[in-house]
Amino acid sequence: MNGKLRIVPIATLALLVLSLTNLANAASSPAFYLRSDRASYIPGDTGSLQITIRNEGDQAFTVRNITITWPWFSFLNDHWEGNMTVNSINTALATGQAYNTGQSFSVPNDGRAYRSNTGTMKVGTDIGGNGGSYRSSSFTIYVNIPTYTPVEVNTSIFSILIVGILGVATVLLFLVNQGLRRPKTATH
Repeated sequence: MNGKLRIVPIATLALLVLSLTNLANAASSPAFYLRSDRASYIPGDTGSLQITIRNEGDQAFTVRNITITWPWFSFLNDHWEGNMTVNSINTALATGQAYNTGQSFSVPNDGRAYRSNTGTMKVGTDIGGNGGSYRSSSFTIYVNIPTYTPVEVNTSIFSILIVGILGVATVLLFLVNQGLRRPKTATH
């Protein structure tokens, strides 16, 4: 009888550990898939960041808002520029469901576009209670660096000039040729 009583606390402890293990695995797990609509941009271009938030956990959660900090985020004169927040989304995602959206952007014409090409996205959710929590991810937007292209021989301006010079040279050669062919007059 005494040996049977010793098994009860051990069995109870084992059941408690197993129940806590299952609760730890039962978590919401948002996955972010971010991609731009083009491979690269030049200053002044507009584009779109395609966003997919997928619930890969086994509990539902709600997407409340999205904050995007673009790679060219910086302080200009008297304000911050290069970030945005989309509020009041309030979309519930069950296991396996996804929320898709797109956010447009304009690449600035100044030097901010070349400072970095990595931006961040934070998603506000109701995960964790007490007002929820933020989950973040990063994305890349490639901006081509402008290059200086000097005027080359194969540009259209030089092609037009060469044709003009050849035309003038042809006319001059024709006039010289005609001048040499004139018959000589006899002088006494």
